[in-house]
Amino acid sequence: MTHERRRQQGKDQFVIAHVTGMDYAEALADTAAAFAAALGKSMMLLYVADPSLDTLGADEAEQRLAATGRSYVALKGDTREVVASLPEMFGTVLMVTAVDPMAPRRNAANPRTLLRGYLRCRTAYLVLTAPQEPLRAPQRVALSVDYRRESKEKMLWASYMARFMGSTVEVCHRDYRDEGLRQKWHNNMLFIKKLFSQLGLKFEQRIVTGRSTRVDIDVLTQLTPNLLISRTTDIRERDIVDIFAGTQEQHLLLHPSRTPLLFLNPRDDLYVLCD
Repeated sequence: MTHERRRQQGKDQFVIAHVTGMDYAEALADTAAAFAAALGKSMMLLYVADPSLDTLGADEAEQRLAATGRSYVALKGDTREVVASLPEMFGTVLMVTAVDPMAPRRNAANPRTLLRGYLRCRTAYLVLTAPQEPLRAPQRVALSVDYRRESKEKMLWASYMARFMGSTVEVCHRDYRDEGLRQKWHNNMLFIKKLFSQLGLKFEQRIVTGRSTRVDIDVLTQLTPNLLISRTTDIRERDIVDIFAGTQEQHLLLHPSRTPLLFLNPRDDLYVLCD
């Protein structure tokens, strides 16, 4: 599909930069604009005036967003409800937002607070760690592929980065010894090989060492990519370690590398952005 055709089809679809703090507005806007241009979508700034958090009022937020010279909207309401409604409200295909590891719990940029607000998010969401430069074109994108079917959506997003942003893709995995798990992982690898072959793309395959089930943390530590694509923990799969020590995504947001993260929430269907 040509960029012009994608642009025409995506004219009513948006990459939305969710501003969790006005200090991050420019970096978020520049990042969202770069991804919107690559994907042939429109871009808009969003501020959520959440009464349960220490946020600006909607009117003040509108004045601050207007000063950026970008398209914007300020909405009042619960962050979870607003984020969940965005695909239907604005045809949202991607969210871009930011966290600050030092932000207090009632701040929208607090990592745990942000993840809680995105529990029902139906789109991929790209998270920058403040302070950080805009991510205009990730050169090296990494993702882990395991035996779960949810790996396929991560592969699709990796293909978008390779097709439209010229990214090098590194596909990482454990060295599975269990024959059943190895076969399921092998089926997922056949999927990505076929997908990338049909699109004329290439990827690099790497084995990641480590005993932890949190393979994405090992990927960050061992490969230091420019962008990591990761699946969040299904609430139905959370164990006692997740509850008391924090989920993998919480640890990723606190990782010292401050690597931008593209999160995908578990879903029962496979979301395809474009042909």
